[in-house]
Amino acid sequence: MYVALVDEKVVASGKNAKVVLDIAKTRYPEKEIVLRKIPEERLFSSEFPWVEKGNIVPKILRPIARVKLIYEGNETTLDMYIDSGSDITLIPYSVGIN
Repeated sequence: MYVALVDEKVVASGKNAKVVLDIAKTRYPEKEIVLRKIPEERLFSSEFPWVEKGNIVPKILRPIARVKLIYEGNETTLDMYIDSGSDITLIPYSVGIN
């Protein structure tokens, strides 16, 4: 996979480097474009289920991800809300002590 970056932001991506670069040049002809190759094993793509939570009317759907936390040989799996607008993620205190 190739990605084209302008001002450190992805502006085009795809499997063909020339096509990705051409798209970026067309969109940003006056900007410096950085082309990077991302190895297949480094790619991450996923779809998450949306579930209804709480007693709010109308119902609010929230994306949930199953996350495995591993630390010093201990591991736990929990379902967590996905919030792309968050600066931090809160994990219940009980997870840290178990």
